[in-house]
Amino acid sequence: MEIQNEAVTQLHQVKPVLSSPLVMPVVDNHKILEAWRNFNELKMKLLEDSDFIILKGEKYAKKSAFRKLAFAFGISCEIKREERVELDDGYAYEITMRSSSPSGRFMTSVASCHSNERHFSKDSDVRAIAQTRATNRAVADLIGWSAPSAEEMMTELPEPDERPTHEATPNNWFEKIISNPENRPVRTEEQIASRLLSSKQRSLLISLIGEKIHDPEERENQLAMVDSLSKGEAHQLISDMLTKKYN
Repeated sequence: MEIQNEAVTQLHQVKPVLSSPLVMPVVDNHKILEAWRNFNELKMKLLEDSDFIILKGEKYAKKSAFRKLAFAFGISCEIKREERVELDDGYAYEITMRSSSPSGRFMTSVASCHSNERHFSKDSDVRAIAQTRATNRAVADLIGWSAPSAEEMMTELPEPDERPTHEATPNNWFEKIISNPENRPVRTEEQIASRLLSSKQRSLLISLIGEKIHDPEERENQLAMVDSLSKGEAHQLISDMLTKKYN
């Protein structure tokens, strides 16, 4: 009994080891630089043109880019807090997201989406954009990605040239239609106003997109492009949506 008490006493009398007052790298410089080079190499090989979008001449990563990176690094994301805030000119969703790596390192980020940022058709779409932004931020902060995501930058209706730069494939049929030169004739500034889609075309497109596109982000991205379409582009898109089969 005396031996046990002595052992316990000695255990509690152990003085803590003082850590360095400086913030130090967790590994040596060579390993850090090697890891950073590997990360940049991974970005070039893993991410494709379709994972980015050009907005006002700048290139921004989309949701798909951050999901690929999260998968590659084994990053998990968890919603820690969610709030719907009522405002004078609408409402906003604010979401706090925590991302964590297999090593135990984590990052907490906050993002929001306002109901008047775009022509949202559903309340759930506002929340979905807020969640996407929060997830993108949490992943980006954890891996050291400093630029904002495309979903954060797309807060207004894009200009006609603010479209994805990747080549069209059978799956991205929307971009294929609006990027086809035959559907986008060259026109002068004086002709633009008279060649924009009609109000009937606009109403029908908004209705079709809301009815047929189930993914919230894809739906909102397509709605954001509607007002920049010409009559020919709108006609082609309406025809395609009426004949296309959706899951």
